[in-house]
Amino acid sequence: MQEITSVHTLPSRNDSERPRNVAIFAPTAYGGHARYTQEFLEALAEVGQSRGIRPRLITSEDLAPEHRTSAYPIHDVLPKLIPRAAFRGKLSWAQSRLTHYQRRENRLLQWVESQRDLDLIHFQEHPPWRARGVFRAIRGRGITVVETVHNITKHRYINGIHRVIDEAVVRAARRECDALCVHTDGLVGELSAFLGPNHPPIHVTPHGVWSVSKKNGEPEKSSQGSLETLLFFGVIRENKGLHVLIKAMNSLPELKLIIAGNPESSSYMGMIHEMVDRLAPGRVEIIERFISEVEAAELFERCGLVVMPYTSFGSQSGVLHQGLAHGRPVVVSDVGALGESVRNWGIGEVVPANDEHALAKAIVSALDPQRHRRFVDACEHAREGLSWTRTAEQTINVYEMALNARHAQRTVGASL
Repeated sequence: MQEITSVHTLPSRNDSERPRNVAIFAPTAYGGHARYTQEFLEALAEVGQSRGIRPRLITSEDLAPEHRTSAYPIHDVLPKLIPRAAFRGKLSWAQSRLTHYQRRENRLLQWVESQRDLDLIHFQEHPPWRARGVFRAIRGRGITVVETVHNITKHRYINGIHRVIDEAVVRAARRECDALCVHTDGLVGELSAFLGPNHPPIHVTPHGVWSVSKKNGEPEKSSQGSLETLLFFGVIRENKGLHVLIKAMNSLPELKLIIAGNPESSSYMGMIHEMVDRLAPGRVEIIERFISEVEAAELFERCGLVVMPYTSFGSQSGVLHQGLAHGRPVVVSDVGALGESVRNWGIGEVVPANDEHALAKAIVSALDPQRHRRFVDACEHAREGLSWTRTAEQTINVYEMALNARHAQRTVGASL
């Protein structure tokens, strides 16, 4: 029977039990996902001291210095991923990726064999076409497997056949897990519907808000920023709807737009440049590269509103939480967990996807001074309740449930 679980209570634990050893599998070495992992693990290590959980990180050998810490053990044993830009053509890039993921799996399984006391591996990412075999191999060693589902489906498919095959592979892999985690209640329903009947238990473990700079030990109170400046931030890919936002700029002649992020597609970025060139000079500033944390903070401070006009999405957004951390109201499309989160927190406007007219209208509404001030205050309130400590507590609940379920299965199996 399928289970859909939103974890809100802290189950009691027998203090005579030995501590549980947990590994977080997160190969991404830099950027938003690496920062997510660090913030989560630092909280998990702190909360775990009183909950009998000993976490560690298994990651790539090129983990960025800013994400290295003494708060938990770091096993940087996975091979580094060579950037796509280093390859001359698609064929050499594809061949490299196949070799890379095979090497990475071998190193992971070798490392698992060396860890005699490991109880659980929590996967934060893994290519779906290889995940089923890896999950099965690890569970076959008596280790519990949990996965956080950051994206229910891909952002983009080559064609319909690709989608059918990929979704079948993803379903098969996630059914091998002992438990699955998502970041909002709405995503529970979406993932359950995607997986179909008799899937593993699905739990809600909220996405925490990024740490922000502090003065005298207290978080800085957010200013409103410039109400004439919009920010589109993060990796630039077609499903994020930047083209919809640029169309909306035709109806917003008094506003300026900052586009900051690394493009995923040169052809899509070429189209964006053509659209920007048709606007008046100076209205759009494009920073077309990876943005450091220091520079990102400066960009959020410059803007008055973060715009996320996604056309399709099946997840929660790190950019949304960055905006929240900096006290910046948002305008988002009603896809994935974006609309659900913004409505629940009252931090901005929600519009239908692919509608530049509704987007322009919502931006004007969100920039009304009184309404904008209410949204800024709502950001302050929302981020107080979205701590990584809370995320860690609820994730440990998931671990305990999954470990207890595996123990019960083994007990029943041994008695038959």
